Amino acid sequence: MNNIIINGEPVIARGGETILEAARKVGVHIPTLCYLKDLNCIGSCRVCLVDVEGEGLAASCNTAVREGMRVRTDTPQVAAAQAEAIARLREQVERTGSSLRLPRSA
Repeated sequence: MNNIIINGEPVIARGGETILEAARKVGVHIPTLCYLKDLNCIGSCRVCLVDVEGEGLAASCNTAVREGMRVRTDTPQVAAAQAEAIARLREQVERTGSSLRLPRSA
């Protein structure tokens, strides 16, 4: 078990659990787009970015929790990075005239 902090609240997470899984377990919402549990953990869309203290932004869907990790999901930097990721995806669709090729739409 790993003791971590998410948005100032203590969370006990299992070994091998991702930040996204630990957050969902305690009701903290992190948006996702390409994430499919047990199928896709590549973090390619970057919509699930969070701020890991001392490390910076990380994709919560493929970053494993570690003892003592401190995570913020609610900072202006996180919100801006998530909005930028969505804007890049939208631009890609507009530029190519095609739909996104993500597991949910394939």
